[in-house]
Amino acid sequence: MDLGRAFGFFFEDENWLNKVLIGGLLQIIPIVGQLALLGYLFEVARNVAQGNPRPLPDWSDLGTKLVKGVYGFVISLVYSLPIIALVLVWVVLIAVVGVASGGNSEAAGGVMALLILCLYALLFVVALVIQVVVLAAFARYVQTDSLSTALQFGEVIGMVRSAPSTWVVLFLVYLLTSLVGSLGSIACGVGLLFTYVYGMAVFGHALGQVIAQMGGAGGLNQSGPEYAPPPTY
Repeated sequence: MDLGRAFGFFFEDENWLNKVLIGGLLQIIPIVGQLALLGYLFEVARNVAQGNPRPLPDWSDLGTKLVKGVYGFVISLVYSLPIIALVLVWVVLIAVVGVASGGNSEAAGGVMALLILCLYALLFVVALVIQVVVLAAFARYVQTDSLSTALQFGEVIGMVRSAPSTWVVLFLVYLLTSLVGSLGSIACGVGLLFTYVYGMAVFGHALGQVIAQMGGAGGLNQSGPEYAPPPTY
């Protein structure tokens, strides 16, 4: 993965400043701005996967970006269901412990503390695994432009199992670009709107590189078994 290319390509577009300003101003609009930016990330990734990283996508087709962003949110939500289930189980267990303690607050407090500790450890591990799987699902969505394909759990998990280091590295890149995106908060928080757009675009380029190594946009064999994993890094 060429990280230098991912961080530098943004400024090769002569209109990059206008595009980052528009994207940043959109972030002022709750939910809409964030969904549109996720759709923008997908468009960057698809362009890179097709070998056309320049110019950057513009914001003229905001509706299309919103739809793609909604699909990305649905993908994240569906794959996060195990975390939601774990939290619900924890709530039920806490309620059962409270009833079973029969007013013995010390005993109940000790059990609850143990449950919370175990839950946090389990949630941390599960959340990391799910985040990596979500990135693979994102790649599958960008490659096929199909929500249903991204929700084919067996195939997506198979992608991760075939080349785990690829997706772990991509996840680390995501953390790095998120950190870069947050640097704008230094400027009284205002700059965050614009550095966040830059960070998402950088990650979109990295995601596009992985998709290109998988065969490019439209190159995924949807049957699953014939999937050829990208090389590990």
